[in-house]
Amino acid sequence: MLEGFNPPLPTCDFCSQEHVDLVLNFRAINVITGETEDGIPVPLTLDWLACPDCAELLKRGKFKQLLSRAVVFYMSKHDIPQDRFFNVRLSVRDGWREAFGNRMPGL
Repeated sequence: MLEGFNPPLPTCDFCSQEHVDLVLNFRAINVITGETEDGIPVPLTLDWLACPDCAELLKRGKFKQLLSRAVVFYMSKHDIPQDRFFNVRLSVRDGWREAFGNRMPGL
């Protein structure tokens, strides 16, 4: 390892908490990374990491609670005023709908 180099800790892809103790692979779909020379979209398939709290919400199908948790942590981390909660929640929800397709019913 390089002296003075500290690799980043794994973080939850939903709430951004560090020190992910439990890895729950939740595969995103419908994420476009580019296109072929013929103009055909190239989808990215990637696994998202979840911390224990987010993993539990995923396993139980509590997607609205997971969304709210993720937005609260995101807003706190980026010092976004609370009166922006609804708009941020809509933006994250729309992104998740795009990324996960119908795998998060009820969002």
